Amino acid sequence: MIVAMHDLNLALRYADKVLMLKNKGIYAYGRPEDVLTSEAIHDVYGVESYIVRNDRGLFILPYESSEGTSVEE
Repeated sequence: MIVAMHDLNLALRYADKVLMLKNKGIYAYGRPEDVLTSEAIHDVYGVESYIVRNDRGLFILPYESSEGTSVEE
């Protein structure tokens, strides 16, 4: 099954494989925990983030855009 989604936390939690696109091309493909890294999220979306692991799994926590503004603003 192929599903297009924009919620990276859902992709990280439920997908077997992730295909990340940038500028109409493939940026990365593989296991979610290998593809959805802080570096990749910054490069593709321009957002700084933490990847946090707890007893429920991995979670992406964005904290700042590349313009230097908080993601809450």
